[in-house]
Amino acid sequence: MGPTPTGTPEPTSTPTATPTGPPVAVAPPVFLLRWGATLGAGQFLSPLGVAVDDQGNVYVSDAENATIQKFTSTGVFLAKWGSAGSDAGQFRIPFAMAVDVYGQVYVADAGNYRIQKFSGSGAFLTQWGSEGSNNGQFETLSGLAVDSEGNVYAADAGNYRIQKFSASGVFLGKWGSAGSENGQFKNLAGVAVDGQGNVYAADSGAHRIRKFTNTGDFLATWGSEGFGDGQFQNPLGVGVDGQGNVYVVDSELARIEKFTSCGAFLTQWGEVGSGDSQFRNPYGVAVDGQGNVYVVDRGNNRVEKFSSTGKFLVKWGRDLSERSQFVSPSGMGVDGEGNVYVSDRKDHSIKKFSSSGVFLTAWGGEGSGIGQFKNPFGVAVDFHRQVYVADRDNARIVKFTGDGAYLDQWGSAGSTDGKFIFPYGVAVDGQG
Repeated sequence: MGPTPTGTPEPTSTPTATPTGPPVAVAPPVFLLRWGATLGAGQFLSPLGVAVDDQGNVYVSDAENATIQKFTSTGVFLAKWGSAGSDAGQFRIPFAMAVDVYGQVYVADAGNYRIQKFSGSGAFLTQWGSEGSNNGQFETLSGLAVDSEGNVYAADAGNYRIQKFSASGVFLGKWGSAGSENGQFKNLAGVAVDGQGNVYAADSGAHRIRKFTNTGDFLATWGSEGFGDGQFQNPLGVGVDGQGNVYVVDSELARIEKFTSCGAFLTQWGEVGSGDSQFRNPYGVAVDGQGNVYVVDRGNNRVEKFSSTGKFLVKWGRDLSERSQFVSPSGMGVDGEGNVYVSDRKDHSIKKFSSSGVFLTAWGGEGSGIGQFKNPFGVAVDFHRQVYVADRDNARIVKFTGDGAYLDQWGSAGSTDGKFIFPYGVAVDGQG
C-alpha cells in the first residue's frame, strides 16, 4: 500500500507592520529643589592635631579631610593645604603636628608612616619615614614635638617608643619599649617638649604622664586610673607652656588637667557636651607664647581657646548649628508627610528635612552606644513614621521615632541568622 496523500498546503499570509505615529518626545525631568552643602574652609571633620607658631598662628590637622588648616589666634581662616593620597604634600590620616622656631610645620602623616615638613604657608619641604620597626620607621605615629634647637620627637605608638630626629629627618636616637615600668609604654599617645628640652609623653594605656630628658633618660611619672584630680581615664594630648606647666587632655573624661613640670596638680576644666568649655573626644592641645591653651575638640569638630587658668575665650569650626550640612550623605528615606531623612556616614548622623529642604533635626554621633552610629548607610521609614537605619560598622539595624528618639536595635557581627557583615541597605514593607 502506498503512502497516504496529503492535502495541498494552504498559503500563509505575509505579516504586515501596523503603522505607528511619529515618536512622542518625553519631557526631561524638571529640577525642583536642592539643599545641603559640604564643609568648607574653616570647618573640620575629625580634627586631631594642633600647633601654634611664634606669631600666634594656629595649625590644625583634619584627619577625614586630609588637610592642614591655618588660622589666626582668634580663628580667622588663613590657608589650607593637602589632600588624600601618598604623594608629597598629601596625607592619609594627618595626626599630630608641631611648629619650629622658624615657623616650619611638621605633620605626623600616620597612614603613610612618615613625617612631612612644610613652610608656614604649606609649601612642601621634605619628608622621612616608612612602615616598620627599624630606626626611622614607624608604626602608628601618635604624637609630634619640636624643641628649641629644631630637633623632632615622634611618638611611635606601634613600636612603643619615642624617636628623635634632626630638622631634616636624620635619625638621632630612640627610647622606650612595651611595658608598665619607668621608660616603658603601654599605649603611647601625645608628646611635648618644654623650654629646657625635657620630653613629656602621655601613656593612655597606663593612665599616666612620663617625663624624660631629651636623650631619653627617665625623670618622673605621675597619674593613675581614676576620676579625681591628677587621675586619668584616657590621657591623649599633652602640651607645655613657657613656665613649664603641663596640660593634659583626658579624652574620656572630656577635661583638661594642668600640672607643674614635676606633676603637681594645679587645676582642671571641661565636661562632656557641645557648649563652651565642653568637649566630645578632645585630642590635641597646644599652648602659645602668651599661655593661651588651644584644644582640638574632635567630636564637636572645632577648636576651643582658653586662658592658662581655663577661662573660655573663643571657638571656631563646625558646630551643631551647621548640622544641616552634609559630609558624606549615603542613604535616604521619606515618610508619608514628605519629610526626608538622610544618613551622613562620615558625620555618623541622621538629618531630617521637610519636603522643601528646611532642616528640622539631626541625631546620632560616632560610637557604638545607644543612638550612636559608625558609618550609617541605608534608611527606611514605615507608615508610623518610624525610622530604620543600617548602622554598617556596628553590624546592626537601629530603630527611632521620626524625631530621633531611640526605640530599638538588633543585630551583631557574624554570618548566622540575625547577624550582619557590613549591612548597607534596609527596607520596610506595608506591614511594618
